[in-house]
Amino acid sequence: LIPSANFNTVLYSGTSSTPTVITGVGFKPDFTWLKARTNSWSHGLFSSLMPVYATTGGYKNIYSNNTDTATDLWGSLQFDDDGWSGLAGSYNGTFAHDFGMSGYNYVSWNWKAGGAATTISGVGTINSDVSANTAAGFSIVKYTGDGSAGATIAHGLGDSPEIVFSKSLDSTYSWNVFNHSLPTNYMIKLNTDGAAFDGSAGTNGGAYTVSNTLLTIVSGASTQNNNNASGDDFIAYCWRSIPGYSKIGFYVGNGSTTGPIVYTGFKPAWLMVKRTDTTANWRMVDNKRNTTNPRNSVLYPNLNNTEYTDVIENVDFLTTGFQLGNTDTSWNALGGTFIYMAFSE
Repeated sequence: LIPSANFNTVLYSGTSSTPTVITGVGFKPDFTWLKARTNSWSHGLFSSLMPVYATTGGYKNIYSNNTDTATDLWGSLQFDDDGWSGLAGSYNGTFAHDFGMSGYNYVSWNWKAGGAATTISGVGTINSDVSANTAAGFSIVKYTGDGSAGATIAHGLGDSPEIVFSKSLDSTYSWNVFNHSLPTNYMIKLNTDGAAFDGSAGTNGGAYTVSNTLLTIVSGASTQNNNNASGDDFIAYCWRSIPGYSKIGFYVGNGSTTGPIVYTGFKPAWLMVKRTDTTANWRMVDNKRNTTNPRNSVLYPNLNNTEYTDVIENVDFLTTGFQLGNTDTSWNALGGTFIYMAFSE
């Protein structure tokens, strides 16, 4: 598996032009995550299973930092052989503002799934459309909720996913995040700084359990709206670790500037971290915004903030993992529990 043929980060400058053509990804993406680095605009998550904006034929997006439904407000996206093209949005007919405004800098994180979706029927209780790259441990799943606890959805990975990010495309329910390091039935939200909580209790919870073929909805009565509201379309991004390419894991902080060394088996190109035992913002660093150690230019998936660079965010990318070089409690609190996802350079 060639890492750069399945994941790549590309930096670009906005031009306010339509289309905005971005090349140099190295493959045709199926999932692209965009963020303005120099302005407080929302994160835009586009994929090849999202609804289409009829005016341009490009895909709509959802935002990681809020609960909005699928939208084409600030633009739509077409996936190309070596990148993507930003097409017009419904607001002013250009691909600009959040994703391509002249004078602002942006980052584009890109993943390869399996191209055109395949419908999987008769495996789960709910049929699913799946674009799966089993070699890279990544699938995109789209399904329509039936409102029931215990419903099952095929994910197409060929093995159990270790992390799943899912969101209703039709209602303003929060993001649902499953992670294999959390206790059974626990979940966390991508759009907030909240700690992990029991998704089988409370209002608008909803949790997954997973197998090598299925996502299973686990919740109490009427609490599964986050991942199975009746009649809503949902998108789910599923990953599992692939040796030498990706790692979804867990570490405990030591509260020291000589922080824990976390073994991934490769030198990371991209890293996302979330503290799970208390409130803390999600954090993302990569090897394109910081080409050398420390990697301390941070973007926050649950916030629309501009990129923040400071020594309190220091993380070093090592040959076989990463090391925390700070005592910030969102990265390295003494005894704090953290989940992470990393991809190789």
